[in-house]
Amino acid sequence: MQDFDKEYVKPARADGAFSILQLTDTHLFADQNTGFLGVNTAQSLQAVIDAVLRQNRKFDLIITTGDIAQDYSEQSYINFAKMMHASFSQPVFWLPGNHDDGPKMARVFPTVGISAAKNVIVGK
Repeated sequence: MQDFDKEYVKPARADGAFSILQLTDTHLFADQNTGFLGVNTAQSLQAVIDAVLRQNRKFDLIITTGDIAQDYSEQSYINFAKMMHASFSQPVFWLPGNHDDGPKMARVFPTVGISAAKNVIVGK
């Protein structure tokens, strides 16, 4: 039997229901002053984070999808992790996009507090 990397997340609600925050296509760069299609992507992500925090909604985990990085750099993934940890206490999981380097993400993210689990099990 194959051993899968698993992470367990306990829902905050008493009835066992859970909520997920999805962030997608951040397109970050190593240099946080760099833009993509005329948009500073680090500033754009921070604006999204600020909007999420203002809504004051409860969620149990964060899933990031699409292109987290635009330049395939380790630093762009570190920048992403720093932004997540500065704003949220929930666990963060990821799916790479076409501008991401999946193997690099799998190496870097666990060292900066982003889960590399292949399976997320949500339960009581």
